[in-house]
Amino acid sequence: MNLAVGTAPAGAVGALLTLAVHLLVSRLRGHRLDFPREVGHALVPYLVLLVGVVSLSAVVRVAGQTGTSWRYLASPALWLAIATAGGLRRGCPGLARAVWAHTVRTWLHAGPATVLFIVLGVLMAVSGMSAHLAAWLSGLGHGYLAALPFLAALGGFVTGSNSGANAMFAAPQAHTVTAVGADLLPAMAAHNVSSSLLTMASPARVELAVRLCPDHPESAPVQHRVLLVDVVLVACVAAVYLVTTIG
Repeated sequence: MNLAVGTAPAGAVGALLTLAVHLLVSRLRGHRLDFPREVGHALVPYLVLLVGVVSLSAVVRVAGQTGTSWRYLASPALWLAIATAGGLRRGCPGLARAVWAHTVRTWLHAGPATVLFIVLGVLMAVSGMSAHLAAWLSGLGHGYLAALPFLAALGGFVTGSNSGANAMFAAPQAHTVTAVGADLLPAMAAHNVSSSLLTMASPARVELAVRLCPDHPESAPVQHRVLLVDVVLVACVAAVYLVTTIG
């Protein structure tokens, strides 16, 4: 999906295709698929977001305006706001107030921590701490490249957010990779994939997932299983990255 429609809508389109495959498999197994009117109403904001981002991204790309301010017309943030506003208008009276109250409560749990991690990353970059860490880590030579995905994964696990992991470790990792003399683009790709994987195993994400499940399973076994799978995947990322970079 990154190659087909671009980075911004890749996650949403990929999730839509995954959902379609899941529904198709369920139908082939003999399960009946019902789509009540409420489900259709709930899908409208999602479709507005997808169609807006994908279509405007294509228009901006074809017009050759990807490096100008016109690219913000295809921003997921803009279309997420439009889809949310449209969804609230279609809802029942009082829905906007309830959604706003729930959003504020949810943000108070996760927002301040993410903001603090971003501030910490900025302070590390401005104070020269990132450069100092990079100079120290570059002494490991190409051996550092093997640890790069695992350092990124640690950031994702601790912060529970790819933005937080990037704020903490992206700048030091980039400086170190440059100092070692390796290619920066695949290094940052490995960094982002690894940190994103371990956000799924962070305690906050696991707790949220457990609370959303109807049967409310214990969080510890879920976290252990997800963590095991993620560590194996990060090891695979590290192996592929080393083979493509050094080999």
